[in-house]
Amino acid sequence: MKKIKIISPPKNIASDKIILISGAGQDVGKTLFSCLIIKRLKELGRKVYALKISPHFHNTKPLKTIFNDEKFILSLEDNTNTGKDSSRMLAAGADESFFLQVQDVNLPEAIQYTMSFVPKEVFMVVESGGLYRFMKPALSFFIQREGVAAVKPNAEEKKARADFVLHFSGDDFGFDVNKLIIEKQIIVVKP
Repeated sequence: MKKIKIISPPKNIASDKIILISGAGQDVGKTLFSCLIIKRLKELGRKVYALKISPHFHNTKPLKTIFNDEKFILSLEDNTNTGKDSSRMLAAGADESFFLQVQDVNLPEAIQYTMSFVPKEVFMVVESGGLYRFMKPALSFFIQREGVAAVKPNAEEKKARADFVLHFSGDDFGFDVNKLIIEKQIIVVKP
């Protein structure tokens, strides 16, 4: 287990290789869209890590634990067949898939620790509802079910900060992931 060094996190963590996915609630298609982005980045020949962040502690003793204390639990997914979001992202082609369980109050410290495992050249697809508050990703997507109003109280704030708001019909997001390209080592959406 890597020893954690407590750091005062900056208010904004900037990254030109992070794609942040958030949504209006559960079952709106966040993980499915994350998997589509992972597949696209792999088609572009890039190394990709996936990160699923949960504000709830689902499993306090995951098999591949990297760090575990009262503040957060970081684990590595190594099974593509569990049906968990981190497993689905690994099955989609992520080179590594992490699962971070952390309450929002400890998220700045936990994300800095997690990012210490990510080489600078690696692209990250992050599914998180709280990370938008202090990270400016290269791209951010907010997903909601077509015809359904936002559910979570902070959904409107996440939606306002997103680069793209997608309406998932159950089959389609209304966004072509093939428009994602790499220019000067930064992910962008071609017009």
